[in-house]
Amino acid sequence: MEPCIENCKDSITPLSKLKIRNALKSYKGGIVVASHDRKFISEVCDQLYLLDQSGLHLVTYEYLEQTMGKVQEMETAS
Repeated sequence: MEPCIENCKDSITPLSKLKIRNALKSYKGGIVVASHDRKFISEVCDQLYLLDQSGLHLVTYEYLEQTMGKVQEMETAS
């Protein structure tokens, strides 16, 4: 089993974050990333999948941006 990086953003220094991003970008295998950090996603991931009630879908980064914008608007309105 490969190592897992859990949500530990409060304990990661800017230098550590850069090293993690570079390591993930250069990793030749597959990784699963669940993140709200769109900058991180755009820098590390070359394929994006959306999991919803109807299944798993390959999506573009632009679609993710549109979807996340709508979710943020709904959260702000409520």
